[in-house]
Amino acid sequence: MARKDLLKNLMSPAPVPDDARPIKRSDRGAIGAVSKSINELKSRAIIEVPAEMIDDAGIADRLDEDAGGIEALRDSIRDYGQQVPVLLRHSPRSEGRYEIVFGRRRVQAMRGLGLPVRAMVRNLDDKQLVVAQGQENSARKDLSFIEKANFAAQMVKAGFERKVICDALSIDKTVISRMLTVTDAVPETLIRAIGAAPSAGR
Repeated sequence: MARKDLLKNLMSPAPVPDDARPIKRSDRGAIGAVSKSINELKSRAIIEVPAEMIDDAGIADRLDEDAGGIEALRDSIRDYGQQVPVLLRHSPRSEGRYEIVFGRRRVQAMRGLGLPVRAMVRNLDDKQLVVAQGQENSARKDLSFIEKANFAAQMVKAGFERKVICDALSIDKTVISRMLTVTDAVPETLIRAIGAAPSAGR
């Protein structure tokens, strides 16, 4: 009798510990939602990055260096601190380094002060980078028509589709075509020699 009970016990499936049980679909969904929330919080978190670890990336949007503007920004940051963080991405070329998505002038000012840069860091590919950069540019009122046109022309040279250019600058194809007509007619060297020309019309 004891032998039969022993065989019965051996043939019966052993109880599965709670921590070894498969995760229910509902549990997996909850865990996935938590992981997604954590990743979103990380992407919004502001960290300090050494300025010397940050490289330029994307497309240059300004035609003028504006040394006076950088100096004024540096003085303001020295007095009041960096109030607005920049947006960076992890460099796809150099491990441990970062690339600027937007906020070039702030990074330049912080380099001059020898201070770390307050930044948000996101994982962006090249297309997402230029779209984010272009949308941030479009939100600013100080970029001139020719600077936006030059930005669009550089995107064309980089091989981006017309839809991506429209999304980046938040303008329609008609305006993009008008901008590219200007940049096709005027050599880039002349555009850069003239500069931003903020008072000039289209």
